[in-house]
Amino acid sequence: MPKSVENAVADSFEVVKENYLKFLLIYLFMGAVSIVAVLVFVVLIFLGLVGGLTLGNIGLIVAAVVVGLIILLLMSPFWVGVYYSMVFQGLDAKRISIFDAMGVARGRYFSLLLVMFLQVVIYLVIFGLILSPLIGPVLGLINSGGSASIASAIMGQIIKLLLIGTLVFVGLMIAALVLLPLLYEATALVMIEGLGGVDAIRRSIEIGRENFWKIVWLMTVFGLVVGMIYVVEWIITAVFGVMGHVLGIVVGAVLSVLVSSLVTAWSYALQIVFYREFVGGRKRGGLAKDA
Repeated sequence: MPKSVENAVADSFEVVKENYLKFLLIYLFMGAVSIVAVLVFVVLIFLGLVGGLTLGNIGLIVAAVVVGLIILLLMSPFWVGVYYSMVFQGLDAKRISIFDAMGVARGRYFSLLLVMFLQVVIYLVIFGLILSPLIGPVLGLINSGGSASIASAIMGQIIKLLLIGTLVFVGLMIAALVLLPLLYEATALVMIEGLGGVDAIRRSIEIGRENFWKIVWLMTVFGLVVGMIYVVEWIITAVFGVMGHVLGIVVGAVLSVLVSSLVTAWSYALQIVFYREFVGGRKRGGLAKDA
């Protein structure tokens, strides 16, 4: 077991590396399903435009886009559950079965969906409150066109907007810094402790408060390592691009898939490994049996 945040990053990488081909397979399958869904929407939009751009066709296009986004979002909890379940199998030194992982994810789907929905609501409400002070200056800037002294009125509103915008930006950064560690384990707890809904959010906040700076450092280290990986990917792509434009595109596309699949699986594995090392032995101890 890891002894530090850095070791947690390394150990979670080992889990993914040892089972990378299966993580790559599920990533490709997930991508294929998403591409098929997108193609269906493109076909619907094309059919809507065949008869010309009319009010009815625009309605069809908007409906297709909305339905497509909803379907993609509704698929997310299932894929997240599959990743978590595969990580559990890898950590327990078992043979990873994608079909078993899908079965577990299906059983936890609605709990994952609810927790992810609650997280979105929390972010929207808090970020919305922080952004609300911008409403006044924006409306003032819009209405300043009817002022007797248009130039001075617009300049005054722009200065006001810039000052408040700076404070709002700082507020958003602080809110993100606080919320990310507090909600870091929320979705993972659905699989780890069998929680759902408000209980998973509450438990994640509890874990986040107790391990706040550990999680901040965890995300920082992970972000730096992933950043370096993407830099290496860019360098390799650029080298092959010099050798040939088409070759560079092909190599870049292949590397993009390979790296993205690695980082995606690694990010989920990191949550589980962090929990096992820094949380699991103190509170409830242990993972949900069917995860």
